[in-house]
Amino acid sequence: MKSGRNETCPCGSGKKYKKCCLLKDQAAEHAELLRRETERLEIAAADLERTASRIPKRLPVPPTPAPPPDPRMEAINARWLEFAEGTDDEGRRDLFIKTLDEPELMDDEMAFEMLSRLYDSAVKSGERDRYEVLVDQLRERLPDVYAASRKYYLQWSIVNALASRQPERVLVLAREMAETADDDVDEFAQVIDLLAYHGQLVALAEATRIAWPLIKDSSNILWGQDSFAR
Repeated sequence: MKSGRNETCPCGSGKKYKKCCLLKDQAAEHAELLRRETERLEIAAADLERTASRIPKRLPVPPTPAPPPDPRMEAINARWLEFAEGTDDEGRRDLFIKTLDEPELMDDEMAFEMLSRLYDSAVKSGERDRYEVLVDQLRERLPDVYAASRKYYLQWSIVNALASRQPERVLVLAREMAETADDDVDEFAQVIDLLAYHGQLVALAEATRIAWPLIKDSSNILWGQDSFAR
């Protein structure tokens, strides 16, 4: 039984307990509590370790291997690099014609990028007719690839025909451009402005006649009806 704080200390000193052995006894009590808590935690840790040792360990998940390279894409990239680093326009034209025989390489993107560079070179060198030969070959041999970017090829060909003063060819190309005016309205509007600027009234009237019904009935054009009506 514990002594009261104000009682005589049981050690026989004659002093009150609070002024004699109280602090010493409290320290001893705290030390015992700490010893018991430490012992309890050590037992719990040992139990946890024994439990964990009985749980099967998961094997590490191996990293996902990188997908194998796509042979087609590697071939396309190699062909484009060969074309882009070609030494002269003649070599690039030959490479374009060679790629026409390899439809797995000549997709829409390849054809457009090649012809874009060849068109710029033809304009600078004054050999516009050489570009026309190439785009005609694309249309004849790979019509689906030609159709994917036909609006751009037709625009370039119309500019070439205007520069070469070939009104008959301008008329033929303008008609072809007008046949898809509802799908290619922005490019067609540029052609209309070009024909008007160069005074190609026959081609302008014919292209507008073909295009107007398509544009008038289209549900995809917000501004074309009023613009073309005027």
